[in-house]
Amino acid sequence: MNELRAFAKMALYSGYGWGCGYVVVPPGHPYHGADYDHVPVEVNGGLTFGERADDLANWPEITDADKGCWVFGFDTAHYGDTPEKWPDKQSVLAEANRLKKQLEKLWEQEKLLKED
Repeated sequence: MNELRAFAKMALYSGYGWGCGYVVVPPGHPYHGADYDHVPVEVNGGLTFGERADDLANWPEITDADKGCWVFGFDTAHYGDTPEKWPDKQSVLAEANRLKKQLEKLWEQEKLLKED
C-alpha cells in the first residue's frame, strides 16, 4: 500500500458525535509508527489514537492491503461535540479526509526534503 486511506467507524457516545475517524498510513510515511501526540496535524479534539493496523485485524475496515500500516484516529466525544455537529458517518468521514490531506502534505514535505 502506497497511499493513505480514510474511514469512519461508529462509536456509541451518548450525547456526543457519531463516531471516530481514521487514516491508514503506509510504511515509508515519516509518521508511520509515531506516537499520535507527536504528529503535527489539526483535527477535531486532536489525535486520540495510533496503532498498528496488524493489531486491528478484527476491524472490518482493515484489509489485507493494510498489513504493515499504521492507523491514526480521532473521536467526536469532546466538550462541544454534539449529535448536531457530528450527525452521521459522512460528517466524520469529511474530517477524516481532512486529516488524510494533512498527512499527505507531511509526506510530500518529507519527500521534498530528501530530494534536496
